[in-house]
Amino acid sequence: MRDVRALGTAVVMALLAVSCGTVGGRETLTTGSGAKPAGRVDEAKIVVKPVVVTQGASSIGRILTDTHGMTFYTFSGDRPRLSRCAGPCERTWLPVLARGGKPQAAPGVDPAMVGSVQRADGSYQVTYRGQPLYYSIRNKRPGDVAGAGTVAYGGTWAAARPSAGGK
Repeated sequence: MRDVRALGTAVVMALLAVSCGTVGGRETLTTGSGAKPAGRVDEAKIVVKPVVVTQGASSIGRILTDTHGMTFYTFSGDRPRLSRCAGPCERTWLPVLARGGKPQAAPGVDPAMVGSVQRADGSYQVTYRGQPLYYSIRNKRPGDVAGAGTVAYGGTWAAARPSAGGK
């Protein structure tokens, strides 16, 4: 029984090490040639692309999203350049992690507003106007804003909005 548990743990750890995703694999995992990996993956050739902050349409108007259209959220309990969402909070509100390098701004998003901040665990979280960004596990499709207006973990969650002036 102990051997089965050890094998199961090893398999789970290997899958986590290879997945490199943030929300259901939303960060893109590709080989150096851009092709999706098949079978064995040579870890030296894995390329995790930077997060790109873009704009999208939703039932509440223009919002900030990733390149797949998944909504970014801000938390009123955070402070500029400081995430206060940890533990149980970050299992519901997934930090948008900057694993692939410096976060990028899509056309129409002011690149001066996009950045990152170091979290307590040493990882870097994408920010917009200095506010840490999150995904909601309640969102299932691009443009979903199911988390907007939620009051939880000592604050209110809002769909991140582009800066005034359309930039």
